[in-house]
Amino acid sequence: MTHTHLPRLIQKEVLHAYSAEPFHDRATLEAYVARFPEHAEALADLHSELMLLPYRQEAASSSTDDAAIDRAWSLFQTGSILETKSDATARGLLAVLDPGAFLTIASAIDVNPLFLSRIRDRAVAFATIPAAFVERLSVALKVAVGDMAKELQQPPMVHAGQRFKSTQKPEAAAQISFDDAIRISHLTPEQQAKLRALVIG
Repeated sequence: MTHTHLPRLIQKEVLHAYSAEPFHDRATLEAYVARFPEHAEALADLHSELMLLPYRQEAASSSTDDAAIDRAWSLFQTGSILETKSDATARGLLAVLDPGAFLTIASAIDVNPLFLSRIRDRAVAFATIPAAFVERLSVALKVAVGDMAKELQQPPMVHAGQRFKSTQKPEAAAQISFDDAIRISHLTPEQQAKLRALVIG
């Protein structure tokens, strides 16, 4: 599927969208660079930061900083730090979209990529999501409302970076309410008002 009418996005929006992706592997980076070549350098810098962030956090909290850094560098050199889409255990209607399609859907339902990423990652408690929003999203994705609702009721996704923070099994962050997602996702006042109207309605 091609999307020839994708609006031109400023660098901040593109970087927000990339950082919200569930997978920061080479394929995702290349897809973004192909779609937004004018932001290629900034995307590459962000990609590098995201890849090394879990190990910097590990090194900062470890009593053996040198060992942690050595381990991080070793994994980075061997490519073990990169997670591929084939490693994912949970896929969804939004998670399989390429970057252009994801941004197009966000535009179609009048939200920003950050807010839609919270929905995609099931970071928002389904019980708090208005039925009208589920319907609007299903129409944009051209899927049945029941299928969309079923997906949004699944457990939250665990992002790639979380899997590398420790040897323990990673856990997804606690879900937030739809209203909280509206409040913290840097939406415009107009977008916030439209979404809150769905809750009231």
